[in-house]
Amino acid sequence: MWKDGLAPLDVPVAVSNNQGENAIARATRDAFRSVLSKGYKAEIDDGEDVLLKKSGSTESFSVALVSSTAKDVDISIDRE
Repeated sequence: MWKDGLAPLDVPVAVSNNQGENAIARATRDAFRSVLSKGYKAEIDDGEDVLLKKSGSTESFSVALVSSTAKDVDISIDRE
């Protein structure tokens, strides 16, 4: 995750074997919550979707998946 003009922020998410999609989503949300600054929030939608949001005039941001070692997990990044 990064904001324009700033260095990327690495957000590692630990995933265990046999962990379900809802648990992975919660772990992802919690990982982002631990590093996001004021004006940004991470929340869960539909149990397995993680939403990253900014509020008001907070700077826009970008998100990219750099690497993943999780097997049998589908990850997609969509902009709403």
